[in-house]
Amino acid sequence: MPAVRECGNAPIVVLATLSAAQKKLRTLVAELVLSGYDIKIAPQEGLASYIETNLGNPAMMYKAARAILEKHSNACALVLGCTHYVYLRPYLEELTRGTIRLFDGNDGVARRLANIVETAVLVDG
Repeated sequence: MPAVRECGNAPIVVLATLSAAQKKLRTLVAELVLSGYDIKIAPQEGLASYIETNLGNPAMMYKAARAILEKHSNACALVLGCTHYVYLRPYLEELTRGTIRLFDGNDGVARRLANIVETAVLVDG
């Protein structure tokens, strides 16, 4: 997990949808916590829908970002654990001015997709 590499034992908060905050994620986080890392899952009820509804409204996006930061201001990192949450990234970045690191899965997803496409081309090619 890149956030663990960056923050070590400093607090890390994983923002997740209610469904994502289930067994697989909890198991991974529990293993890291047992290894001495300070990681917590923060389920975000309704945040994905809120983002969809307010995507073109910067004031409402800042409101959501501020609410998250009020609860997690001591975090070294926030992991944006839903594809929708990435839309909050510019607002979170502006509000934190680099004091909290932000991570999302976009790079990993892009690498995986590139691998799938490359494999398909080699097989079909």
